[in-house]
Amino acid sequence: MKKQEKADIVARWQKRFQSATAAVVVQYQGMTAGEMAGLRRQCREAGLTLGIVRNTLARRAMADLPFAALGKGFKGPLAIAVTGDADQTKIAKLLTKVAKENEKIKIWGGALGAQLMDKAGVERLATLSGMNELRGQFLALLQAAPTKFVRTLNEIPSGLVRVLDARRRQLEGAPA
Repeated sequence: MKKQEKADIVARWQKRFQSATAAVVVQYQGMTAGEMAGLRRQCREAGLTLGIVRNTLARRAMADLPFAALGKGFKGPLAIAVTGDADQTKIAKLLTKVAKENEKIKIWGGALGAQLMDKAGVERLATLSGMNELRGQFLALLQAAPTKFVRTLNEIPSGLVRVLDARRRQLEGAPA
């Protein structure tokens, strides 16, 4: 590979790492080209960028960025997935699911900004609720208090009507 090609790869990946909020690294040894194309397609559909880059070039691209510590342990054939999405759980959920379905893919580790994660950390991140789920839970929480308050206020006149109706039946001699 020529020096200019290497510089272009480093610049492209440096731009990806600068805009990324999370990265997950997977080992892909033994995968066919078709399987790798399928994995790339799944990542692209989820809004992730998955690429294979030489470890030395990846370390150069990560230098002076929050992900720099992630590259220190790179050994062997690794694929790097990055996302700039605010929902960092999406990347961990997708790759953890794919790793369970395909034994050739193994989670190596990852990072949330400067926070490094091992395989267990990525799997824990995959179990967390995503941004949309958290937003839904938050809205339900905001809506619960006023709803209960309105029910409580509505119960006062309803209770009074039931008491008056019971008293009316009692006075009319009808069974209550």
